[in-house]
Amino acid sequence: MKKHMILKLLAVTSLLLIVYALLITAIYHAMTKEANLAHHQTVVRNDAANIAEHYGKTRPFDQADGNREYLYALEDVTHGKLGLIDRDGAFHCLDASGNLCEKALGDLKPRVAQAVERALGGAEDVFRLEEDGKLYIYAAVPMEAAGGALMLKTDSTMIGDAEVTSIQTMLVSGVLGLLVAGGLAIFMMNLLTRPLRRLQTVARLLSGGDYAARSELARGDELGDLARTLDGMAEGMQKAEVQREVLRKEQEAFLSEVSHELKTPVTVICASIEAAKDGVVDTDEKKASYLAQIEREAGGLKALVLDLLEWSRLKSASFSFDKKAMSLTELMSDVAMSATRLAGGQGVGFYSQEPDRDYRVTGDYGRLRQMLMNVIDNAVKYSAPGQAVEMKMEPAAPIVTIRDHGRGMRAEDIPHIFERYNRLGRTGDAGSTGLGLSIVKQVALRHGVEVAVQSSPGEGTAFLFDFTGALEG
Repeated sequence: MKKHMILKLLAVTSLLLIVYALLITAIYHAMTKEANLAHHQTVVRNDAANIAEHYGKTRPFDQADGNREYLYALEDVTHGKLGLIDRDGAFHCLDASGNLCEKALGDLKPRVAQAVERALGGAEDVFRLEEDGKLYIYAAVPMEAAGGALMLKTDSTMIGDAEVTSIQTMLVSGVLGLLVAGGLAIFMMNLLTRPLRRLQTVARLLSGGDYAARSELARGDELGDLARTLDGMAEGMQKAEVQREVLRKEQEAFLSEVSHELKTPVTVICASIEAAKDGVVDTDEKKASYLAQIEREAGGLKALVLDLLEWSRLKSASFSFDKKAMSLTELMSDVAMSATRLAGGQGVGFYSQEPDRDYRVTGDYGRLRQMLMNVIDNAVKYSAPGQAVEMKMEPAAPIVTIRDHGRGMRAEDIPHIFERYNRLGRTGDAGSTGLGLSIVKQVALRHGVEVAVQSSPGEGTAFLFDFTGALEG
């Protein structure tokens, strides 16, 4: 199997992981940015309040040099800018050169001046102010002991740096996670596609005619269901192939048997015609003999063709029977009338015993009559003049028995009597096509009638027809 599926699954998984990582990073950034700013405002306010409390107790505003060094040290510690406001509103701070300078409230930005005024009034004011593209945090607190106010200004850039570092950490973690997840995804995809590749191989073998191929995947998931379905289909195809092979061999055997059976009568007819043409038939007696021979062979050929057509129809699954409810006793009576005339013409007796009770069966009357008559016809042919053929029904079951007292059969011959063209040594007899008992078997099978045969050499043969499977209802 090509790697297209693995690559597609890997690409989709990687894309989902990347989107997931970016989404988590964005959510984290949005949630933490405001929290960090709020926390930093609190820190700036607390630092300003602590400095104001300490400064107000220990240092007066008129010590310029001391204030400069003090402010310088505090700014270094707080990383911010400090401003001291006296009672008169003068704003003392360090300039860019580190020297102490003084500003009036009017020199300050309005928001800063507003915060200073509030601090001088005894109220704290913490706010954010953007200057030159940067965000600053201001905290203005009163210095009650000194009678003034203090302002602390810090740059929020340090928070941004921390955020960048955090995002970088998350991105690096995401990349590492992506690599680990990608490796696991490849591993899992190989586990998933391995049985698929096996199923593909089996399907390819089946399409090539190897119906013995099996996936042999024992899984409890959907792939296992698919494998079992495929194996079941392969088993069905294998059975169908075996049946096709059997049918092919049967067809070949059938053609061979038909050719053999047709060969003898056709040869005799052709030879007789050739003899007549060559002048061999030069008397009325010979002419009558040859015509009688041709008539017998043609009659046998006609019977063979008719029996072949009949047998083919019965073998076809599409051939339907006209099944109706009937009396088994009436069927036997009808058969007995025809059998008496048939046997009498051959010097053989026929006797039918009146049944003790009647049974209702469902079937095709004409076909069931044909089934019994074929067996009786066969029994008469194998009986010598003066012998008898009997038909009766068993007292306690719907079993019809037809018995003759002819030469009988060996036990090893009985399983083959229903095969096509089996005449038990009577091959070449124009009066027998060898299909009669095959037709009997097909009719019995299509009606659910079981046929049993009992025979011994020199003691005759009995056919037992069990109609239990054909009983009405």
